[in-house]
Amino acid sequence: MNFKELIDRIRIRPGMYVGKYDLNCLELFTGGFIFCLQANGIDMEFTDVYRKFFNFFVQSRVLEKVNEDLKKELRFNNGMSYIQLIPFAESDTKKQFDFYFECFDEFKKLCDQNYDFEPIKEKFM
Repeated sequence: MNFKELIDRIRIRPGMYVGKYDLNCLELFTGGFIFCLQANGIDMEFTDVYRKFFNFFVQSRVLEKVNEDLKKELRFNNGMSYIQLIPFAESDTKKQFDFYFECFDEFKKLCDQNYDFEPIKEKFM
């Protein structure tokens, strides 16, 4: 199983993989899976891009959903992880998971199209 397949499985049965709708649990589980892939030299092309750019991508999507005051605050908070960012856009834990999966699907699609995420990252640096 690769990382993309894992995310699809978590989407279908989150309780089985991460126990509950909790972004911390999701990040810990996926981080462990990525570590295992890395330790075994398996499928690191996508996961390297994910680790380098996904949080910045989520930050750009969160900024589309928040008010102007939060936009100012979040625009310059580089280094925040998606578990810190998503609650600004969604307060309900189930909706936070849905938002993560929406972002992941869009991110994955852009990766498949060889999208250059560097400008998104630079916007927040």
